[in-house]
Amino acid sequence: MKFIAAFARVRFPTRIAERVNVASGELLDNAFEYGCVANDVLFEILVSPESVTVRVSNRALASRIDTLRQQFARLEEDAPGTYEEEMTRSLRGTGTEGMLGLVRVRHEVGMIIDWHAVDERVTVTATTRR
Repeated sequence: MKFIAAFARVRFPTRIAERVNVASGELLDNAFEYGCVANDVLFEILVSPESVTVRVSNRALASRIDTLRQQFARLEEDAPGTYEEEMTRSLRGTGTEGMLGLVRVRHEVGMIIDWHAVDERVTVTATTRR
């Protein structure tokens, strides 16, 4: 993570670097914690004139993919409410697996998050405008 933070500080304005750093940490944590094979994680930072995207891809079990699908549905339905709920759960020590990180990326740093799965391969992206 030190490399990513240093790269982002040099490459982007402070507000973008902070977003990239938070998104990178949260998405990588989820990939390593909930993926099938720890060494099968792909991390990318995609830069265009309009946006910066953090993309993390990993293999996951079908049950983990279903959980991710449910988490994204909750987030799409009510992002602020989901954030409050997950913060409360986190403070109590009963947080939904991986959800707090996703809502932090969406709510705290204001990035657009998305995901898709093909077979066992899950890809989660977090995008911010430049």
